[in-house]
Amino acid sequence: MERGRQGCASDLSRDKIATPEVTFPNSGAGRFDINERDKRVSNPLNNVEAITVFSDDVPASREFYTTVFAAPILFEDEVSVALRIGAIVINVLARTEAPALVAPAPVAESGAAASVMLTVNVADVDVVCSALRERGVDLVNGPIDRPWGRRTAVFLDPSGLPWEIAQELG
Repeated sequence: MERGRQGCASDLSRDKIATPEVTFPNSGAGRFDINERDKRVSNPLNNVEAITVFSDDVPASREFYTTVFAAPILFEDEVSVALRIGAIVINVLARTEAPALVAPAPVAESGAAASVMLTVNVADVDVVCSALRERGVDLVNGPIDRPWGRRTAVFLDPSGLPWEIAQELG
């Protein structure tokens, strides 16, 4: 069980998925281009492999991620489930297990305000919003055209983690 709590995400990343280097240089007019590469800077921290979500209901989160994202399960035990979304592992961990990972820092209470949001780039936000609604997902906001050149919408996972879908505007 210890592997599921602390070693899961690192162990799962050993399949060496190739991930592109992404930078956010200013491309003018308040917009950014996620496809440009800045080869002048070498950054050893540019390979995020996993996000751990502290959940009050791991089975509900499992159902959410397998249904909404069609995410394959990489590992699960009684306190966690790890799933792959693109090049990222989403490690859903029971909130009761979180203190062992972040101590002495506190674990946010369930329902606390969002302090992180994950973004998925899509070709057409409106089409994806329709598909999400068909899967029973309620949008928090959007679709909205943003001044930085994106059309976005936000929805929540069962733990309250906000997910943004974003489309680059032409």
